[in-house]
Amino acid sequence: MEEFKDYKALYKKFFREYTQDDKPYYLGKIGEMIALNYRSLTFSHRHLFSFNTELADLLLRNPEEQLSYAEEALKDLILEQDDEFLERNKRIFVRVNDIYLDEYKIKIRNIRANYLGSLVEVRGVVTKCSAIRYKLIGAKFLCENCGAVFEANISSLRRIESVKCINCSAKVTKMLDKSFIDVQRIIIQEPLEEVPAGQIPRTLEVYLEGDIVDLAYPGNHVTVTGILKERKIPVQDELTFSSYLHAVDLQVRERGFEEEELSPEDEEEILKLKSSYSNVGEAIVDSIAPSIHGLRSIKKALALQLFGGVSKLMPDGVRIRGDIHVCLVGDPGTAKTQLLRYMVQLAPKGVYTTGKGASAAGLTAAVVKDKASGDFYLEAGALVLADQGLAAVDEVDKMRNEDRVAMHEAMEQQTVSIAKAGIVATLNARCAILAAANPSLGRFERNKTIAENIDLPITLLSRFDLIFPIIDIPSKESDAKLAMHVLMIHGGSQEPFKNVISPELLRKYVIYAKKNLHPKLSQEAQQEIMNFYLRMREASSEGSMAITPRQLEALIRLTEAHARMNLRNEANLEDAVEAINLMKYMMETAMVDIKTQRLDVDIIMTGLPKSQRDRFAKLRDILARLNYEKEPVELEELYRTAENEGIPRAEAEKIINRMLQEGDIFTPKQGYIKKTPS
Repeated sequence: MEEFKDYKALYKKFFREYTQDDKPYYLGKIGEMIALNYRSLTFSHRHLFSFNTELADLLLRNPEEQLSYAEEALKDLILEQDDEFLERNKRIFVRVNDIYLDEYKIKIRNIRANYLGSLVEVRGVVTKCSAIRYKLIGAKFLCENCGAVFEANISSLRRIESVKCINCSAKVTKMLDKSFIDVQRIIIQEPLEEVPAGQIPRTLEVYLEGDIVDLAYPGNHVTVTGILKERKIPVQDELTFSSYLHAVDLQVRERGFEEEELSPEDEEEILKLKSSYSNVGEAIVDSIAPSIHGLRSIKKALALQLFGGVSKLMPDGVRIRGDIHVCLVGDPGTAKTQLLRYMVQLAPKGVYTTGKGASAAGLTAAVVKDKASGDFYLEAGALVLADQGLAAVDEVDKMRNEDRVAMHEAMEQQTVSIAKAGIVATLNARCAILAAANPSLGRFERNKTIAENIDLPITLLSRFDLIFPIIDIPSKESDAKLAMHVLMIHGGSQEPFKNVISPELLRKYVIYAKKNLHPKLSQEAQQEIMNFYLRMREASSEGSMAITPRQLEALIRLTEAHARMNLRNEANLEDAVEAINLMKYMMETAMVDIKTQRLDVDIIMTGLPKSQRDRFAKLRDILARLNYEKEPVELEELYRTAENEGIPRAEAEKIINRMLQEGDIFTPKQGYIKKTPS
């Protein structure tokens, strides 16, 4: 016959006698709970395991029964200190976290029937949140037939109408002294870095009640400890059940990747890696997509994007982003997609999507109605799920304009605001964005600016810190090197992968750097950046702008990222010089006015270099002289006048087409234009 044990007494003993620093740890917590009027006490399963192994094991296998004993024990200890506390709080909770045994720390993908009824710990990303509901937990009933007042067992009730009087058995519906607790349902999805290639992320419904509701929002990484329960699914001819998690405890992990535990061995390996290279930064750049030949400056930019700058919160509440946004515009076959895929694998938290496969709601957030309950859920999109990570958007030029607009706020403010179906919310989207686009005519035309080559709105293009054109130019020497590299890889040669840091170790290195290092600019670095900025401002002449404060902020982010990549807590002169060289390379390839060969940042900021803006203004003057506001202007006459004043016909046609697209003018009849009425 099995020995009877007083489990309630065992939990009282644990709460009374478990000590830390020679002080009763949980008695202090109970005193704090009473003083601050908290409704729950959270204890660590690890503590219970060290105190009573058998009790800790029972809690995992039979959690409902054991938690009820723990709650009774807690009530007794509370009554010893404050006999009115339980009158003020009709329901108190005992919560458990930090499960000791790894067997019960499971991935959503690995949930199976043998875990039903057990206490488990699950990690995931919140994708949906329901509205908060109120569950009846206690009430007194009044029988209008005989006048009896009594309490019924609420937990066993499905419908209030089923309550019967304890005296006369009449149906009772009148309630007195009702008490409720908050309840909410959330959906969590397995972290994207844990999803095997080619598989759909799995989800799990979590039921919350009490003081843990409304703690987590879409995009938050959470650790949920709870009891895995079954729910009936109406399937014909068989009894089939699904599972949900009845949460006992919920912890919101603010910074997803930083919660990834690096073992002491990992940290030792990272520091050993740093010391084994004379320049670890160059080794990291060599390890970015080693199977892709060349593109060194672009790979350096991608390496810096992985580490990112330091985000700052100003005293007035303004947040300055530290994430670096990069856009690649290139000819077909220049491995843009491969670079994006590789970066998503390296990033501690990466999301990949394509322009054609992403809608505005899919990128940001959506409001979805649950068919079963009728509740509206707020569902997170790709940019919200990539919070604190990297979002790679391939073929961004293929997106619809109305979908593309959704990225504007996410890129600069790093939030996503949504107002749909009565739900108004702002979600975090603090992620670096890596975008790739194809030239609008299929191949990059070197006689056009980057803004003319890419079919993207200037408002979006100007938000990228770095924009790189990747142009496939035939060259005997570079073509021979590329062909040799491709043939070596296809031939099974390991030569391109020698001295390359493995993706797994590099990923851990990034986590370590972002977690432990928050570089500040040294005086020398600040002076170098200031000197470069002032030189470039001086180079601005006759209306063409060489640099703006947006590029200055980008330089600071790049300098901090370079210091972080080299595991330095102070960004020095070398970091500033590397950032400036990368910015110069970007300017020389993406910000040169084709006509004047001058640097002009307005190519990115406005879409028009100074030379084109001048022609634009001159053509508007000609149209004004021809009285286009009141009378139709013949196009042939306009082009003749423009040519006489130094504007080539092709340029004039281009400007007129742009004005037609923007709606400034319209064609009242063939061959004529007129100003659109305001």
